[in-house]
This record gives sequence, structure tokens and C-alpha cells, in this order.
Amino acid sequence: MGRHEAGQLAGAEAIEHRAVEGLVPYAKNARTHSESQVALIAGSIREFGFNNPVLVDGANGIIAGHGRVLAARKLGLATVPVIELAHLSETQKRAYILADNRLAEAAAWDRELLGLELADLGDLGVNLADLGFDGSELDALLASAEARPGEETTPEPPAVPASRTGDLWVLGAHRLFCGDSTSAADVSRLLGDVRPHLMITDPPYGVAYEDWRNRAGASETKRTFHQYLRCSACPYFPLQHVETNWDQHVARPYFEDLRPRMGGRTQAEF
Repeated sequence: MGRHEAGQLAGAEAIEHRAVEGLVPYAKNARTHSESQVALIAGSIREFGFNNPVLVDGANGIIAGHGRVLAARKLGLATVPVIELAHLSETQKRAYILADNRLAEAAAWDRELLGLELADLGDLGVNLADLGFDGSELDALLASAEARPGEETTPEPPAVPASRTGDLWVLGAHRLFCGDSTSAADVSRLLGDVRPHLMITDPPYGVAYEDWRNRAGASETKRTFHQYLRCSACPYFPLQHVETNWDQHVARPYFEDLRPRMGGRTQAEF
């Protein structure tokens, strides 16, 4: 089996909808699906639609699409699109169940193009975690999409610049100042009478604290939020001053500001 007339291959001929509860998983299916993976599949179906039909045999036995059926049940779908592969013999069906999974695993990624595509999608507001990549993978791939030395050479300044040091641009509710972020006078002019809730910076010292990624399990670094805030304060408070006056000038004001929104808990409880 497997062929029709000369020049034609047997295969799927029509898509139809069948009840989810009537689809029978293959008892010897060696492919496993974790709860987290099923949740990702369900999220993909919710976002993009059920675009990949389940493959079944003549008795509604699932040949390919076990994970999609689990996701459909998680979403409470009554029916799903299916394609019946009635042309397969029992032996071919069992072999195809393995081939359908294994052959896809043999494909490779162009990591540079993948990184660029992920970066573009991230800029467009797509939640990259929903695409099935874990945090460490995303970090590596997005790093591969960064410009290489020389790719973005800084051009010479124009003879008549559009903005000069000391210019303050008011952009609706936002303010943009052309100045020195380590200058207290420049920062004061930018902020005016506004007191920020929290200042988060990344000074040019090779600091890459990502505490939220630690708590989400998306980063291998294990830096604490206390360390993060401490280094964030360095551009505006000398290091020795931060070390000796940390609680008074940085931590306490921050947590005092947060307390009304955190149910009255104290700094020590975080």
C-alpha cells in the first residue's frame, strides 16, 4: 500500500471535525507530553487557532497529534480538525507514528536568523516564552542577534546637531534630556519635582543583574534584589556612601513607597 496510480502518492484527502472524546490515543505511543508542554500547545492554539489537524486511522485511533488532543481537552474544545489516513496498513501506521516525531527532530535551526526573528517579534510585543523556548535559550539566541563589532559604527556628529547638551525635550508625558546621567544637576533638571518610585540602571561596569529572571527560573545568575538595588544606586550615590547609608537612602525609601501597595508588609518580609 502507499501508492495510487503511477505518478500519484496516497495520502490525506480531506479535513473534517470529529469529537475530541471519540479520539483514541495510541497505547504504545512512546512520545511523552509534560503538563508544561501541553500548556504551551494550548496557548498556541488559543492564540493562532487549531491549524495542525490530528491524524487518525479508520477507527479514530490517533496516529499523530496526541499533544494537540491533550491541549484541546485542556481548552474544553468539543471537536478538532482531523485527517483520516485510511490508506496506511497497520504496520505503516505504527512506523509513521515514530517517523512523524523523529524526522522533525532531525531538523536544525539557523541560530542567527532565529535570533533576529525572535528579537523582531519581541519588539512587536510577542511573548517569546509562549513560543516554546525556555529562558536560557532565549538569552543565548537573543545574544546571537546582537550587532557584531563594526556593524553599527557610530557616525561622526553632524556639523549642526539637532540636539545639544542641556536640551530638554518634552514628549507628551515623557521627558528626554541630553546630558550626563551621573550629574546630579542634569538629573534634577530632567526629573523636576517628580520623585521616581525606583531607579533601575545598568552602569557601564559589566553589571547584568536580572533578579526577576532568577525568580522566574530564566537565568543562571543568582544575584539578589538587594544587590540589584545596591548597584542600581551607584551612579547617584558613591559606593562607600551606598554601603554605609544603604538602608537610610535607598532600601528604606523604596520599601516605604511600596508598603501601601504590598499589604503593609515591612522591608524585612521581602
